[in-house]
Amino acid sequence: MNYLVLKTILSNAVTTFVCPHCQSRIKDNNLFLTGLTQEGIAIAVDCPSCHRRTDIQAALKFFPGVP
Repeated sequence: MNYLVLKTILSNAVTTFVCPHCQSRIKDNNLFLTGLTQEGIAIAVDCPSCHRRTDIQAALKFFPGVP
C-alpha cells in the first residue's frame, strides 16, 4: 500500500473517529495498525476516556483509469 494513502487513512481516522461507547475523540497515539493488505487496513482504536477498544477497517477500491 502506498505510504500517502496509508497516511491519509490514519489521519482521517483521527479527525473523524468518535468512540461508540462514550463519544470521546482520539489522538494519534490511540491508533494501532493491526492488519495491512493491498485492499485495506485494520485498525484498533483505544479510547483515552473509557479505555475500551474498537476495531475499524478501511477498504480501498481503485478504479482503472482514474488517477
